[in-house]
Amino acid sequence: GNTIPADITSNTRLTEANSPYSASENIVISENTVLTVDEGVQINLVSGGSIYVHGQLIVNGAEDNPVIFQPNYNSGSERWGAICFVNASDPSVISHAEIRGSTKGNDPINLKAAISAYRSDITIDNCLIWDVEFPIFTQFGKTTLSNSTISTNVICDFINIKYGEGLVENCVFNGKDAPDTDAIDYDLSIGGVIRNNRIYNFRGFNSDGIDIGEESQDVLITGNLLFNSNDKGISVGQNSSVMIEKNLFIGCNQAIAIKDFSYAYINQNTFYNNNTSVACFEKNFGFGGGSAEVVNSIFSSSIVNSVASDSLSSIVVSYSLS
Repeated sequence: GNTIPADITSNTRLTEANSPYSASENIVISENTVLTVDEGVQINLVSGGSIYVHGQLIVNGAEDNPVIFQPNYNSGSERWGAICFVNASDPSVISHAEIRGSTKGNDPINLKAAISAYRSDITIDNCLIWDVEFPIFTQFGKTTLSNSTISTNVICDFINIKYGEGLVENCVFNGKDAPDTDAIDYDLSIGGVIRNNRIYNFRGFNSDGIDIGEESQDVLITGNLLFNSNDKGISVGQNSSVMIEKNLFIGCNQAIAIKDFSYAYINQNTFYNNNTSVACFEKNFGFGGGSAEVVNSIFSSSIVNSVASDSLSSIVVSYSLS
């Protein structure tokens, strides 16, 4: 195979004919510089070795011929670092890739996921991410995750988008029994969208399918299937506002929970076999309850309550069946 240079300062292309490629240290893509990876390329990285993108990374895998990022097993590495976008000068795309065995970058606070982005614009499409310690963590940028499958066994959020724009659609999230593990977590996201995802079996303690917090506003959550969330299918807190439309909730403890002065407009959802389908309550003393408006929804076989609210909260239900 071929060795990838540590410093990429001019536009570079990795081709299938020259694959596999390996790196013995970090790879740094300079600003205003493009690294293009063709379909079928395999990139083997050493323990602690990461890819730092200050310019642009374009990964062009194909459905039947993906790009693979993995540990350099030949050199005895069982893990590698991460793909980290830091103040990237141009939008990057990772398409039709498989990412496995990654850990984190050199900044444990900002670059703590297999794909980490800080003040960068990234699109992840048709990717398989598994056997990683924390799949995706982005801050202060624009993040699109689509048509991808994510699974991991450790305690983490599968994707956490903070202080930026987020779109997560047509993805499959396979949960496990780890505690404190959410599939999708938006913090201080304005106008984010979560659409047409399938979220299965987040069964650990305090694990949610979708968690919206830190004053996120106008987040649209639509067309998702949420099965067997041990804590909440959708949790809305910390003074956030959401529109929850046309989702299906099955077998969750609380299908939707609203708290901390948050608000949800809940329209055309179907709830089946949840303990409580919509709950508004004060979770932490002094932080306030929640309010919800529920319309055109169906509540079936709720085990405890279709809806529940405490004295600090309100739920208005209309044009719905229980």
